[in-house]
Amino acid sequence: MRIYMLLCASLLFGFGCTKNTEEHAVTEMLFEVNPELISHKVEFNTLGFSLHPPAGWQPVADSTFEKFRARTGQINRDAILQINPVAFFINTETRDVFSVSQINAPEDMNLKGIADLVEKQVAFDQGGRKVKRHRFLKDDFVIEQLFMQDLLVVAVKLMFETPQGFIQLDYTCRKPEYERVSKAIESSIGTLTRNNR
Repeated sequence: MRIYMLLCASLLFGFGCTKNTEEHAVTEMLFEVNPELISHKVEFNTLGFSLHPPAGWQPVADSTFEKFRARTGQINRDAILQINPVAFFINTETRDVFSVSQINAPEDMNLKGIADLVEKQVAFDQGGRKVKRHRFLKDDFVIEQLFMQDLLVVAVKLMFETPQGFIQLDYTCRKPEYERVSKAIESSIGTLTRNNR
């Protein structure tokens, strides 16, 4: 049983197990959701989805969120993709963070094109280090996932499309904390659902 669990974990960088579906060209991921590791449900109605952030990761104060938005705006200045933060959560004890953003992209760019561009930029920012990438299906969302780590930080980035546009979710934690919080991140991703079904 333990070997099976480890095999499932390795299939998606520590998250989920796969389930093949003939009607979709991508693999459906099944996530183990532990209710003790997630907080209350947050509905992003204007973006077309909802999920539960990890337990203990609280929305930041408005002033902190505005600073985050301003910093993102500076990064966006000459970028092809414009990242517009919608929500920012933090664990005040560990400083782990979770953010939700909307991606504004050129009209002719699809999800794969966005993920290609983000992957190249992240690899460049990390000094050419390899970025792990996986494409999967979760609740009818086709999701592009990037997994990055360096000596200090582990980051999981999810990108997907709703009728309202392209969405980006970012989970970031300090590397020493990752083993402890990975199940909480998996549980949070496992609660991702489409609104108005």
